[in-house]
Amino acid sequence: MTASPTLEMSPKLAEVASTIAKGDPPKWLLVGLEHFSGGIAVDTKEDRHNIDQIAEEMQRAVHTLTTWLPAWAYAGYGQKCPGHVALMLYALPRLKKDLDILAKKQIGRPPDVQREVCAAIVLEAWKIIRGKAEPLYVVRAFRTVGLAI
Repeated sequence: MTASPTLEMSPKLAEVASTIAKGDPPKWLLVGLEHFSGGIAVDTKEDRHNIDQIAEEMQRAVHTLTTWLPAWAYAGYGQKCPGHVALMLYALPRLKKDLDILAKKQIGRPPDVQREVCAAIVLEAWKIIRGKAEPLYVVRAFRTVGLAI
C-alpha cells in the first residue's frame, strides 16, 4: 500500500481550481497550482536590490581587472602572457557589456515574472480541461476569489 501525500491548499487556490475544472478539480491541477503558488504575490523588490548591489560589485571588479591585468600580460623580460590571463583579457569586455545591461535601470513597471508564470499555468490548465484557452474567463475566475493575474 502506498501513502498518498496530503495536499494543503489555500481556499482561494482551491476555488480557482474548481472554477477552471467546472467542479471538482483533478489532482494534477491542484498539485500544479500549489507547486507554483510560492512565487505568486511575493515582493521581489529586496531581491532586485540585492541583484543591483551584486552587479555593482562585479562591475567594480571587472573595472579593476581591466585596468591592472594588462600589466601582467606585458610584464616584459621575455615572459609570455599566461593563457588564463589572455583568456581573461578576452572575456572581460564581454562580461562588462553583460553587467552593463543587467545594471541598466528599467523605465516603467518592471516585469512581473511570477504573475506571467501563474497566468500561463492557469491558461494551460484551462485549455487542457476545457479544450481552448479563454483568457477573459480566467481573469474573471481569479477576480471572483480576490486574486489578480
